Amino acid sequence: MTSVPEPEEGILIKLKFSDGRLQRRRFETHQDLVAFAGMDDMSSEVFSLQLAMSPTPILSTSTGTLADNGIHESCTMYVLWMAGHEVEEVLESQRSPIRNHVVDVTSNEVDAWVMLKHLKSKIDFTSSPSANLVNVCRDDVLGCAIRAFQRPLFDPCRKVDIIFVDDWDLRCGG
Repeated sequence: MTSVPEPEEGILIKLKFSDGRLQRRRFETHQDLVAFAGMDDMSSEVFSLQLAMSPTPILSTSTGTLADNGIHESCTMYVLWMAGHEVEEVLESQRSPIRNHVVDVTSNEVDAWVMLKHLKSKIDFTSSPSANLVNVCRDDVLGCAIRAFQRPLFDPCRKVDIIFVDDWDLRCGG
């Protein structure tokens, strides 16, 4: 869980995971906090972070700054994974139309190799935000992909991680 570099400045946050593990590090942005927590092997597609003394969870799909999410100083946060049905409820409530990304072409005939090379050059492979984690159920590959692409924080210009899961949300390789 080190692909999100730790800044020298930032708010020190202690994360408590469901398996009892503790991790301490500094964060400057909410996105880095969510990305770091979401890199855990047990991570669900959507999860929540909860301040130790707060009754209100912060969903991994939320936006804004650390301050916007009530994090102003060093704190302890619980990382809470969600079950498949809870993830589906959150995603259903946040549905938005798939964003269109237009490729600028100047002629009617475009070499597919050139287009794919151009698209690949636009992708940031250094990190994968948790919103770009796609849990794919083999019985509904297209539906799972569409739900992932519709997430408000899905970034088509960042790396996509795909995990195949069975009907019980257990990873089944692939």
